[in-house]
Amino acid sequence: MAQIDLSDINRRLDVVKEELYLNSIASKAKSRIIYRGEVYKCKFSSGIGNEQNKERPCVIIQNNTANKKSGNTIVAPITHTGSNVNTVVKIETQTDSNNNIILDGYVLAGNIMTVSKARLGDKLGSLSKADMRKIDETIPLAINKEYVDKKNNLLRDKEDHVNNLNKKIIELNIIIEKQFEDLNKWDKLKNELNCETVEDLRKLMEKLK
Repeated sequence: MAQIDLSDINRRLDVVKEELYLNSIASKAKSRIIYRGEVYKCKFSSGIGNEQNKERPCVIIQNNTANKKSGNTIVAPITHTGSNVNTVVKIETQTDSNNNIILDGYVLAGNIMTVSKARLGDKLGSLSKADMRKIDETIPLAINKEYVDKKNNLLRDKEDHVNNLNKKIIELNIIIEKQFEDLNKWDKLKNELNCETVEDLRKLMEKLK
């Protein structure tokens, strides 16, 4: 018979108590004003397996229209453990006037989740536009990497096609410029020989024979 871990049971009971409390304030928390890109402490659930658990920072990634109307929001957890996984985004380190670190770490863009606003604690700051852009570009990789790769390949094909068209335009411009040069030479020759047409020039050449 498997041994029962009493400390784990007590921890989970504490989590249940906390979640009962959070549920009791969920209606009030719905009206809380939050914005995309802001970072808050978030009280995640106890977690199963490798799910996010305990209190940790998270960044709001849901759009502001939904943030205003809904009692839930979509967040991505922030950790201090780096990784080579392509869905982990390193964020810029932010410090206060005393050079104390306010925000740093890695956004787990592959672990986005919907949470009640009641789970959000103190605001820690906001991520830069550059960091949010990197997160926005990374989230699709976690959802459907094959689709993203296909779209990127199509974009590269279109870029190659546009580049080829630009090369042809340059070549045509060179040809047109050459033709203009030839026309200018013809105009100059007409003025010098007093010939208005090619036929006039032909007659002049016959006279000179």
